[in-house]
Amino acid sequence: SAASLALAGPQGVQATRGLEAADLPGFRGSVPVADLLDGEPAPLVDRAPDDLAVLLFTSGTAGAPRPAMLTHGNLTANIDQILGHPGRPEGADDVVLALLPLFHVFGLNPVLGVCLRVGGTCVLVEKFDPHTSLEAVAEHGVTVLGGVPTMWSAWADHPGVDAESMRTVRIAVSGGAPLDPAVRRAVRERLGVELTEGYGLTEASPAVTSGLGCDAPVGSIGVPLPGVAVRLVDSQGEDAPGGDPGGIWGARPNVVAGYWGAELATAPASRVGEVMTAEVLTVSPVTDVADLVQRMQPLGVRSVPVVE
Repeated sequence: SAASLALAGPQGVQATRGLEAADLPGFRGSVPVADLLDGEPAPLVDRAPDDLAVLLFTSGTAGAPRPAMLTHGNLTANIDQILGHPGRPEGADDVVLALLPLFHVFGLNPVLGVCLRVGGTCVLVEKFDPHTSLEAVAEHGVTVLGGVPTMWSAWADHPGVDAESMRTVRIAVSGGAPLDPAVRRAVRERLGVELTEGYGLTEASPAVTSGLGCDAPVGSIGVPLPGVAVRLVDSQGEDAPGGDPGGIWGARPNVVAGYWGAELATAPASRVGEVMTAEVLTVSPVTDVADLVQRMQPLGVRSVPVVE
């Protein structure tokens, strides 16, 4: 990556101490994040919405992982979309526990980015441990908690937990993978928290739908966020009838500019600013709430994430 400096937590600093500078030309070592807190603020740099902000690798669940090029406009658009959801009021009084790695789009934007936008408090945790993270929830009075299903399962199964363990949490979100309905029930029964599920992908910066504030039933990923255009299509690229399964098309402004170092993947039915995902949904013709049905195999219209 040609990096010259590493910002690291305690474990990261220990890991880099043994590196030989001669083996890494230009590398000047690691700096503990805590050492920067008393330093002078860095100067602000003007950026345009189309400027590249970060490269984040896709999950690779429907093909080889790719470095997605997320722009400043992509990230800020998705933050606005998340905050525009009527079921997601978040403000300066909120305390967010950042358990997810910030090199993952879930941790970077819906967790850290949204918290910074509203001026809330973000508690950074170096690694996930169910016991110590529950202690952190109580110690800091965490109000917003996002995690992947395995985290929620670990909390619900942890010995001695009860409704007091997460009494301050008012927004609880699961994402990154399908949520087992049994886990959602266990979280409600043991922790007293109503867990909701959303859907997203790296190429969409990442949030596309949310179950917050829409009475989404168990197993549902909710409704599209404000400003996100979602279309369900069949294997021929035509609109899927209500209640029938279909692949998800999502549209800009939160969709990636492309993939770093490679020609953009294209599909016969793709258009500028749209992305075809690798999931199949059904949408209730009555409630407009979406259920994730399955992950497609690469066939028909390209089922791996694509943009043009």
